Amino acid sequence: MSVGGYETFFYNDEGHKIFSRDLLKFSTYGSNSIVFNNGISIQNVEVKKNTIVYRLPIAYFLKLYKTYDAVSQFVVSTFGTLMLDRQYAQIVIKKDQIQGADTIEQLFSQRLNSVSLRPIVTCAPDLPIHNAAQLMEEQRTSCLLIEQGNKIIGFVTDIVLRNEVIAKKRDVDRPISEIMDNPVFRLAQSSYLHEAILMMFNHAIRYMIIENEGEDIGMVSRNDLLIGQGQSPFTFIQSFRMSSNPTELKAKWLKAPEIIHEMSQLGVRAEIVNRVLSSLMDTIVQKVINWVMEKLPEPPVNFAIMAIGNYGREEVMLNTTQKVTVIFEEYDGKYKLEELRSYFLLISERISQSLIEIGIQLPENKLLTDPQKRIKSVSEWRKQYRSWLQNQEITDLYPVFFDIRLIYGDRSLIDNLTGYIQKVLKKPDSKFFSRLADYTLAYNLPITFFRNIKTTTKGDREEFDIYQAIGVLVDFTRYHSLKNQISEANTGMRLKELKDRGIIQTNVFNELMQSFYYLMGMSLKYQAQQVLFDKEPPDNFVDTTNLTTIEMITLKQIFSLIEEFRQGFRNLPLRILGKSREI
Repeated sequence: MSVGGYETFFYNDEGHKIFSRDLLKFSTYGSNSIVFNNGISIQNVEVKKNTIVYRLPIAYFLKLYKTYDAVSQFVVSTFGTLMLDRQYAQIVIKKDQIQGADTIEQLFSQRLNSVSLRPIVTCAPDLPIHNAAQLMEEQRTSCLLIEQGNKIIGFVTDIVLRNEVIAKKRDVDRPISEIMDNPVFRLAQSSYLHEAILMMFNHAIRYMIIENEGEDIGMVSRNDLLIGQGQSPFTFIQSFRMSSNPTELKAKWLKAPEIIHEMSQLGVRAEIVNRVLSSLMDTIVQKVINWVMEKLPEPPVNFAIMAIGNYGREEVMLNTTQKVTVIFEEYDGKYKLEELRSYFLLISERISQSLIEIGIQLPENKLLTDPQKRIKSVSEWRKQYRSWLQNQEITDLYPVFFDIRLIYGDRSLIDNLTGYIQKVLKKPDSKFFSRLADYTLAYNLPITFFRNIKTTTKGDREEFDIYQAIGVLVDFTRYHSLKNQISEANTGMRLKELKDRGIIQTNVFNELMQSFYYLMGMSLKYQAQQVLFDKEPPDNFVDTTNLTTIEMITLKQIFSLIEEFRQGFRNLPLRILGKSREI
């Protein structure tokens, strides 16, 4: 049956169709109204083909729902059917979770066990490509895992099929293993949702296997996790990846302080804020590198671009500079060393200029701006590190070069270098760690003898350099990580590894972690305020007149704690925090 020859749909306030039911009959239809047989009229309606669309206020709809069994039964039946669709259910679940959250912090507290998982679909590596595509269609999946001997060895997505088969006119009778991609990434179901999203962004992947107690239980896509995020930092990162030119990236980078400020104000942990900002920086640098490489000939040899210092540690601040270097394969006889260096110098210069245009400036350290010193072959970098580690006469030690991370290119080159560094660290020059300890002592903490915060006057403000204190914690952690051949670069991860190995006690670990991320959070918070409210470029100085009493007390306590760690470097082996605790 139809209503006056029309099928009737009820919609909710957000425009989603709720039900279709022959409930009312109407006698006439005007330009934008319906007059029913009982004389009641409804305004602002629309007729499309054989469908009348009109909207009821929620109160009216609820009254109909409670009054008429036909309405309630239809709604329950239709909604239940829709919830069987995984994608629809995912939207509803995510929307309910986000709407029920009071702050962004609650968003970051969600775990993957709250996410609806996609089923895992696998095939053998020798399955023909066209059969694999048919399997994907039958199973309604856009990601097919390749399994060999109960082990997942790769995957194929709809995009891989497009790029590797259709675009290249590949023979579809060839085995699927010839076009599969890898590696396959996994994460435990107990992990946080934000960890999965950031991992996907950092590794530029769209799908991830979720496991529970070592067993693969399903998959998620990046879009699954981003559904319902609204204006969260994750959609902001996604928008960065969709930028098509440096002008767009610059406009979005200018909005980064707003995101950081909002997250800080809503109490998101500093560790998460820092990771989000680091992901934004990674996205910018990788996009710029790709644009530069598209306009140049193919690289003559394999190479990699690595981040160092706070960028290498994924501890990016709003004033982080271009701390990147180049490492390339050994001279193979086909090209002269200087020819290779000239090619990578050109890449470096174009990348640097693009980053400056976006708003990321050059570092002040000459070692990071001198092409001869930051663009080296594998053997040259090895020689440089050997000099830092084993040359007693060396004076220009740069500890930030021990905080390195791959940003782009051939990972094996970075692994080669870090493996060599770990090897030399087993038998360094006797003075190396003494020099490293001296580097930490070079910082003067902003605290007086009477445990007050020491400031400098700048106009009408009293400021202190918060990064002096952060630097001591970074250096302390780096010192013990290098001494114990810990390969992690991130300060938090280094501290955790030191704790897990029993090198530092749990209470010391907790104090250091809390102190480090409290200072990082405060620094990010005030840098964002500098940009947004003071209209100044961000720096490492904090105005004490803006600090609350609780912040002042906390800072004094942290500075006193750090000073005790700092003093421990004066007498090696170290005795930290008095007679009761040693590391």
